[in-house]
Amino acid sequence: MLMSICSTSTGVYKLFDPIVEQEYTMKNNRAGLVQSQDHFQMLLFSSRHDGWVLATRGDKYMYATNPFTGEMFEFPEATFPAGNQFDGICLSAAPTSPDCIAFSVEKDRNPTGRNRSVYVTLWRAGDEQWTMQRIDDHTPFRTAYCNPVFYDGEFYCLGTRGGLAVFNPNNTTWRVLDKPEAPVLVDGNNFGDDPMPGDMYCHLLEFMGDLIAVFRPHSDGAISVFRLNRCEMAWTKLERLDGAVLFVDNWNAIMMPAPRDIACNRIYLPKFGGCNDAGDANRSAFYDFEARKYYPSYHGVTDRMNSIWSEPRARGDLGLAPQSPAMALWWPLLVLAAAYALCRILLFLIPPTVPSIDVDASDVLEDANQNKEDSYIYIPPRKGKGAQTDKVQCYEPATMKYLGYFPALTPDEVKEHVAQARKAQKIWAKSSFKQRRQFLRILLKYILEHQDLICEISSRDTGKTMVDASLGEIMTTCEKITWLLDEGEKWLKPEYRSCGRSMLHKKAKVEFYPLGVIGAIVSWNYPFHNVFNPMLAAIFSGNAAVIKVSEHASWSGCFYFRIIQAALAAVGAPDNLVHIITGIIAYHGLLGLSFFWLVYSFAETGQALVSSVDKIIFVGSPGVGRMIMNRASDTLIPVTLELGGKDAFIVCEDVDLPSVVQVAVRAALQSSGQNCAGAERFYVHKDIYSTFVSQVVKIIKSISVGPPLSGRYDMGAICMIEHSEKLQNLVNDAVDKGAEIAGRGSFGHLGEDAVDQFFPPTVLVNVNHTMKIMQEEAFGPILPIMKFNSDEEVVKLANDSKYGLGCAVFSGNQKRAIKIASQLHCGVAAINDFASSYMCQSLPFGGVKDSGFGRFAGVEGLRACCLVKAVVEDRWWPYVKTMIPKPIQYPVSENGFEFQELLVETLYGLSVWDRLRSLVNLLKMISEQNNSPANTRKKSR
Repeated sequence: MLMSICSTSTGVYKLFDPIVEQEYTMKNNRAGLVQSQDHFQMLLFSSRHDGWVLATRGDKYMYATNPFTGEMFEFPEATFPAGNQFDGICLSAAPTSPDCIAFSVEKDRNPTGRNRSVYVTLWRAGDEQWTMQRIDDHTPFRTAYCNPVFYDGEFYCLGTRGGLAVFNPNNTTWRVLDKPEAPVLVDGNNFGDDPMPGDMYCHLLEFMGDLIAVFRPHSDGAISVFRLNRCEMAWTKLERLDGAVLFVDNWNAIMMPAPRDIACNRIYLPKFGGCNDAGDANRSAFYDFEARKYYPSYHGVTDRMNSIWSEPRARGDLGLAPQSPAMALWWPLLVLAAAYALCRILLFLIPPTVPSIDVDASDVLEDANQNKEDSYIYIPPRKGKGAQTDKVQCYEPATMKYLGYFPALTPDEVKEHVAQARKAQKIWAKSSFKQRRQFLRILLKYILEHQDLICEISSRDTGKTMVDASLGEIMTTCEKITWLLDEGEKWLKPEYRSCGRSMLHKKAKVEFYPLGVIGAIVSWNYPFHNVFNPMLAAIFSGNAAVIKVSEHASWSGCFYFRIIQAALAAVGAPDNLVHIITGIIAYHGLLGLSFFWLVYSFAETGQALVSSVDKIIFVGSPGVGRMIMNRASDTLIPVTLELGGKDAFIVCEDVDLPSVVQVAVRAALQSSGQNCAGAERFYVHKDIYSTFVSQVVKIIKSISVGPPLSGRYDMGAICMIEHSEKLQNLVNDAVDKGAEIAGRGSFGHLGEDAVDQFFPPTVLVNVNHTMKIMQEEAFGPILPIMKFNSDEEVVKLANDSKYGLGCAVFSGNQKRAIKIASQLHCGVAAINDFASSYMCQSLPFGGVKDSGFGRFAGVEGLRACCLVKAVVEDRWWPYVKTMIPKPIQYPVSENGFEFQELLVETLYGLSVWDRLRSLVNLLKMISEQNNSPANTRKKSR
C-alpha cells in the first residue's frame, strides 16, 4: 500500500493499492501529526510488522504514529540534527524493539563532502531519553534518501562510497566494513573514490533473511537490485525478482512475495520528478524489472516527500475487504448483508406504531363515586362471623376505607364464563404472532404512561407503598412483556430434534399448540402482576384465560381487567377471551397460608373453575394446593402450583457488609414482607454476626410504618388483621424459647381503629430451628438472624425446611457462593443478589417440596400453556419412503428374528467394526432373501 499524507489537511492519510489501482481514505483519518512549514519527513517504522510511521518536524519534534489504528506517540523534545545546517535525516527502528535511530550529516560546500560529520541520535525506550553521538570520518554514512535497516541486531547503512557501514545500538559504536565492495552499477559504472552520486536513491532492506540493495536514479534510468552473498561478502546483481515484488519510495524499500502473478518482477514507485516514461509527474508508476521500462498509473500522489510504502499486518487494519478473485462473488452478498443490517437498525430506531387505549378510572380514584352500601369505615367480619356469601366486600387495609363490593359468582356462572372463553379461544388460536405482539405493545404503552395510577390502585387495595408497587407490579410485568416480545415467538415455533440412528431418513420436531382455556387462581399480594403474569403467557400462546382473583384484591383486579379488555379490543381480538371472576371464602379457622394466611375449604368458585378449564395455575397455600390437585384429578388436567416458601438468606464472612445489609433489609421488607420470594431465614457467619445485626438494627429502627398514601412512610400495611395476629404469635413463640428482639421500627400516624393493620419491622436474634419463626412461613416484616460456623453447617440449616422455593447466597468468592447454592434443595437461587432470578423472565420460577411444582415463567412456563406434540416425517419425501423390510413383513419369515438381531447390531454396535460386520451380514441376508424366498439359513456364529 502506498501511504501518503495530504499536505492540505491535518493528518489525513490516503492509501493506494498499485496492483488493482484503487485508492482509499483510511478509517483512522487523523493520526495526530501536525503539518507545518517546517521541514517534515515521514518514514516507515518497522514496515513488515505493525505499520508504524516515524516522522520529524523541525529539529526538535519526532513522532511515531500508526495510521492503521490511530495511535500516536510523541517522543520527548530533543534537538537532533535536522535543520537547515544539515543535509538530511534518515530514521530507522528495530522490527521487534521500541528503540529507534536517526542519522544526519552536516551540510558542506566542499563537493567531495570529505570534511562533513555524521550525527547519530539514538532513542532508547528503556531509558526514555535521547543519546547523541558525533562521528568524524572521511567516509560518513549516506543519510539523504537512504534509511538504515535493522539486520542481525545492528543498523546497516550505505556509506558515501557504496560500502556498508554498521552501527551497534548496544555500545553506540560504528564501523565501515571492508567487504563487500561497492556494487557495480549499470553500464559498468561504479562509485570509485568519489562519494555516491547525488542523483541516486539508495535503499537497503531485508528480505527472506538476505540483505538487498536497491539503486534508483532520479531520472528515468534503469533500476539496479543486488543481493548480498553472505558467504563471500559480495554483491550479486539480480536480473529477475523471482516471484517477488518491490515497492520503492524516496525513503524506504519493501520487498515481498507477489500477491498475484501479474505483480511479479515489478517495482512500484510513487510520484517523483524527472521520470519521463512515467508521464505526468503527479502520478505514480511501476517499473518492469525485466523489460527495464516504466509504466504510468492513474493514481496521483499529493506530496512525494510525504509518500511511503507500507505493509499493514492485514487489510482488515485498513477497514478494507480482502482483494481476491472471489471478491467479485462475495461483494454483492456483502452489500445485501449491509443493507439488511441497516434496515434492521432503522427499524430498531423507528418506534412501532402503537395505538393508545382509554380506560375509565374515575370511579376508582374518587371516594364520592363509591357505592357505600356499608359504613365508610368498614370493619370486615372476622373468624367467619357475619360473612356474606353473595358479595365480595373490598376495603383499604391501611385506612379501612370502604371501596365497594363485587358479586361472588356461583359455580354455574363460573362455568358459563369458561364456556364463553372457550368459544373465543377457538378464534384466537388462529391469530398471528404479529397480532399477539401488538396486544403486548398496547399493554406496555399503557403501563408506561399510567404507572402512578396502577401503583396507587395496588397500594389502596393491598396496603403496600408506591415504591413497593413499582418494584413488584410494574417492573416485573414490563420485563415479562418485553421478554415475550423479544423471544416468545421463537420458543413457540416448531423445534427440530435429532432422530437417532434408526430414523436417519426422518425429520423429528416438537410442535406447540394452545391447550384451550387456562385457569388461574392468584393471590392478593401483587394484584396487578398476579393477574397479568398468567394472562400474558396464556394469550400469547393462543389460549384463553379465566382468572379467579383473591377476595382481598378483587377491587384492583377488576380495574386491571378493564386494561386487558381495552387492549384486546384494540387488536380485534374476540370478545370474552379473558375473564376475571370473583368469589367469597367460606371461613373455617386460621391456618398458615402462603399468601393469604386464611385457608378456606376450597370454595365453590374455585372448584367450578378447576373442573372446567384445560389447565390450572394456582398461587397460594399447600393446603389449598392439595385440594386443587385432588379436584384436578377428576379431569386429569395439568396443574402448576406455587405455594410459597421460607427462603434462606446466607451471608459469608468475606462480603462487602454495608451493601449486603441493604439488600437483606429490602429482601425482608419488600411489600411489608408479604412477598413469595422474600427472605425469611437469615444465616450469617459467626465472624461478622454482631456487626451484621447492629447494622441491620440501625436501619430497621429508622423505618417508619404507616398508611402509604397518607404520608411519607417506608413500609405500608398488612393486608389482613388476622395476619398481624399471626405474626405477633410467631414473635412471642420465639421470645418464649430464648430469642431476643434486637430492634423494631416505629409507627407513624395511623388513625383510629387502624393499629391492627400494621406490624413493625422486627429483628430477632438468638433464634434456632425449634422456633416456629424458623419453620413456618411468616409472610411478614420479620428478620430472624442465626449464626453459622461453616459452609457445611449452613447448607444443612438451609435445607432443614419443608419449603424449597428459593435462596440467596452472598460471598466475596463467587465460586464459594455458587457451591453453597448448588447444595440447597430449592427451585431458584440468587448469587450475591436477592430474587434476581424472577427479574430474568427467561428463567422458570417455582419450587420443590411444600413450595409446589411446575413452572409459570420462562420458556418452561410459556410452553406449559401448550399441547406439546411430537412429529416425525419423511426427510426426503417422496424419494425415500418408509417400507417394512421383507423378512419382517406379514407373514413373518423364518429368519425374521435373525434379521432383527443383525439390524439391532448394525445400528447400536459398540464399535464401528461391530456395526460394519453386522451390516455386511445384514445385506447378505437381504440379498439371499431376494434370490431365494424360501431360504431358511440359520445364523452362524
